[in-house]
Amino acid sequence: MSEDSLTRTVYHECGHAITAILLGGEIDLLTIEPEEEDELPGRTGEIRVVWPEGRWSEAELAVREIKVALAGPMVEMIYDGTQFAPEFLEEWHYDWQLAVDRANEFLPRNKSVAQHLARFAHELLTFFERDDVWAAVAALADELEAHQSLEPEDVDEVLAAWPIDRDWK
Repeated sequence: MSEDSLTRTVYHECGHAITAILLGGEIDLLTIEPEEEDELPGRTGEIRVVWPEGRWSEAELAVREIKVALAGPMVEMIYDGTQFAPEFLEEWHYDWQLAVDRANEFLPRNKSVAQHLARFAHELLTFFERDDVWAAVAALADELEAHQSLEPEDVDEVLAAWPIDRDWK
Protein backbone atom coordinates (compact mmCIF):
# COMPACT_ATOMS: atom_id res chain seq x y z
CA MET A 1 0.00 0.00 0.00
CA SER A 2 1.35 3.42 -0.92
CA GLU A 3 2.04 6.03 1.78
CA ASP A 4 -0.86 8.19 0.57
CA SER A 5 -3.25 5.24 0.45
CA LEU A 6 -2.23 4.25 3.96
CA THR A 7 -2.83 7.76 5.29
CA ARG A 8 -6.24 7.93 3.59
CA THR A 9 -7.17 4.62 5.24
CA VAL A 10 -6.03 5.93 8.63
CA TYR A 11 -8.19 9.05 8.32
CA HIS A 12 -11.11 6.96 7.07
CA GLU A 13 -11.00 4.64 10.09
CA CYS A 14 -10.59 7.58 12.49
CA GLY A 15 -13.75 9.15 11.06
CA HIS A 16 -15.66 5.99 11.92
CA ALA A 17 -14.14 5.90 15.43
CA ILE A 18 -14.81 9.50 16.41
CA THR A 19 -18.37 9.36 15.16
CA ALA A 20 -19.05 6.12 17.03
CA ILE A 21 -17.69 7.54 20.28
CA LEU A 22 -19.63 10.80 19.98
CA LEU A 23 -22.82 8.85 19.31
CA GLY A 24 -22.40 6.70 22.42
CA GLY A 25 -20.51 3.67 21.12
CA GLU A 26 -17.35 2.16 22.51
CA ILE A 27 -14.39 1.23 20.33
CA ASP A 28 -13.40 -2.42 20.67
CA LEU A 29 -10.85 -2.39 17.83
CA LEU A 30 -9.26 0.29 15.64
CA THR A 31 -6.63 -0.96 13.22
CA ILE A 32 -5.12 -0.60 9.78
CA GLU A 33 -3.99 -4.23 9.96
CA PRO A 34 -7.23 -6.24 9.75
CA GLU A 35 -7.08 -10.01 10.12
CA GLU A 36 -6.69 -11.93 6.84
CA GLU A 37 -9.43 -14.46 7.52
CA ASP A 38 -11.98 -11.72 7.85
CA GLU A 39 -15.31 -12.06 6.02
CA LEU A 40 -14.38 -8.93 4.04
CA PRO A 41 -11.06 -9.75 2.34
CA GLY A 42 -8.97 -6.93 0.90
CA ARG A 43 -9.90 -4.39 3.55
CA THR A 44 -7.10 -2.14 4.72
CA GLY A 45 -8.68 -0.98 7.98
CA GLU A 46 -11.13 -2.19 10.57
CA ILE A 47 -13.12 -0.78 13.43
CA ARG A 48 -15.38 -2.65 15.79
CA VAL A 49 -17.95 -0.66 17.74
CA VAL A 50 -19.82 -1.94 20.77
CA TRP A 51 -23.17 -0.27 21.34
CA PRO A 52 -24.65 -0.37 24.87
CA GLU A 53 -27.64 -2.72 24.90
CA GLY A 54 -31.10 -1.33 25.48
CA ARG A 55 -30.07 2.31 25.32
CA TRP A 56 -31.78 3.11 22.00
CA SER A 57 -34.61 1.79 19.88
CA GLU A 58 -33.62 -0.23 16.82
CA ALA A 59 -34.34 2.79 14.60
CA GLU A 60 -32.21 5.09 16.80
CA LEU A 61 -29.37 2.56 16.74
CA ALA A 62 -29.71 2.25 12.95
CA VAL A 63 -29.23 6.02 12.56
CA ARG A 64 -26.05 5.80 14.65
CA GLU A 65 -24.75 2.90 12.56
CA ILE A 66 -25.54 4.76 9.34
CA LYS A 67 -23.65 7.85 10.51
CA VAL A 68 -20.66 5.76 11.60
CA ALA A 69 -20.62 3.94 8.25
CA LEU A 70 -20.72 7.19 6.27
CA ALA A 71 -18.22 9.03 8.49
CA GLY A 72 -15.19 7.13 7.16
CA PRO A 73 -15.78 8.10 3.52
CA MET A 74 -16.66 11.69 4.50
CA VAL A 75 -13.43 12.15 6.48
CA GLU A 76 -11.42 10.59 3.67
CA MET A 77 -12.99 13.04 1.21
CA ILE A 78 -12.08 15.99 3.43
CA TYR A 79 -8.52 14.68 3.81
CA ASP A 80 -8.18 14.21 0.04
CA GLY A 81 -9.97 17.40 -0.88
CA THR A 82 -12.19 15.43 -3.24
CA GLN A 83 -15.93 14.94 -3.47
CA PHE A 84 -16.86 11.44 -4.58
CA ALA A 85 -20.25 9.82 -4.30
CA PRO A 86 -19.61 7.06 -1.73
CA GLU A 87 -21.78 4.57 -3.58
CA PHE A 88 -19.48 4.62 -6.62
CA LEU A 89 -16.11 3.83 -5.05
CA GLU A 90 -15.29 0.16 -4.56
CA GLU A 91 -13.24 0.78 -1.42
CA TRP A 92 -16.29 2.35 0.23
CA HIS A 93 -18.73 -0.35 -0.89
CA TYR A 94 -19.06 -2.02 2.52
CA ASP A 95 -19.69 1.29 4.31
CA TRP A 96 -22.24 2.42 1.73
CA GLN A 97 -24.05 -0.94 1.67
CA LEU A 98 -24.32 -1.01 5.45
CA ALA A 99 -25.82 2.50 5.42
CA VAL A 100 -28.29 1.59 2.66
CA ASP A 101 -29.34 -1.64 4.36
CA ARG A 102 -29.93 0.03 7.73
CA ALA A 103 -31.77 2.94 6.05
CA ASN A 104 -34.03 0.58 4.10
CA GLU A 105 -34.84 -1.32 7.25
CA PHE A 106 -35.42 1.48 9.74
CA LEU A 107 -35.76 4.99 8.28
CA PRO A 108 -39.13 6.56 7.51
CA ARG A 109 -40.43 6.14 3.97
CA ASN A 110 -41.39 9.83 3.67
CA LYS A 111 -38.05 10.35 1.86
CA SER A 112 -35.98 8.11 -0.34
CA VAL A 113 -32.99 6.29 1.11
CA ALA A 114 -30.77 8.46 -1.09
CA GLN A 115 -32.27 11.62 0.44
CA HIS A 116 -31.74 10.36 3.98
CA LEU A 117 -28.15 9.36 3.27
CA ALA A 118 -27.39 12.64 1.48
CA ARG A 119 -28.62 14.55 4.54
CA PHE A 120 -26.45 12.46 6.87
CA ALA A 121 -23.44 12.87 4.56
CA HIS A 122 -23.90 16.65 4.53
CA GLU A 123 -24.20 16.74 8.35
CA LEU A 124 -21.02 14.68 8.67
CA LEU A 125 -19.05 16.82 6.21
CA THR A 126 -20.10 19.98 8.02
CA PHE A 127 -19.23 18.46 11.39
CA PHE A 128 -15.80 17.14 10.40
CA GLU A 129 -14.80 20.41 8.73
CA ARG A 130 -14.95 22.16 12.11
CA ASP A 131 -11.48 23.06 13.44
CA ASP A 132 -11.96 21.36 16.82
CA VAL A 133 -13.17 18.15 15.22
CA TRP A 134 -10.51 18.07 12.50
CA ALA A 135 -7.79 18.58 15.13
CA ALA A 136 -9.07 15.50 16.98
CA VAL A 137 -9.22 13.49 13.75
CA ALA A 138 -5.65 14.46 12.86
CA ALA A 139 -4.35 13.61 16.34
CA LEU A 140 -6.05 10.21 16.33
CA ALA A 141 -4.85 9.58 12.76
CA ASP A 142 -1.25 10.36 13.76
CA GLU A 143 -1.45 7.80 16.57
CA LEU A 144 -3.10 5.14 14.42
CA GLU A 145 -0.59 5.60 11.62
CA ALA A 146 2.31 5.38 14.09
CA HIS A 147 1.05 2.27 15.91
CA GLN A 148 -1.10 0.50 13.26
CA SER A 149 -3.65 -0.53 15.93
CA LEU A 150 -5.04 1.27 18.95
CA GLU A 151 -6.63 -0.15 22.07
CA PRO A 152 -9.79 1.52 23.41
CA GLU A 153 -7.86 3.29 26.16
CA ASP A 154 -5.39 4.65 23.57
CA VAL A 155 -8.26 6.14 21.58
CA ASP A 156 -9.76 7.64 24.74
CA GLU A 157 -6.42 9.14 25.76
CA VAL A 158 -5.88 10.85 22.40
CA LEU A 159 -9.41 12.23 22.24
CA ALA A 160 -9.27 13.47 25.84
CA ALA A 161 -6.54 15.87 24.73
CA TRP A 162 -8.73 17.21 21.90
CA PRO A 163 -12.17 17.98 23.31
CA ILE A 164 -14.92 18.20 20.77
CA ASP A 165 -18.01 20.29 21.37
CA ARG A 166 -20.56 17.50 21.45
CA ASP A 167 -23.54 19.53 20.24
CA TRP A 168 -23.84 17.30 17.17
CA LYS A 169 -25.88 14.12 17.26
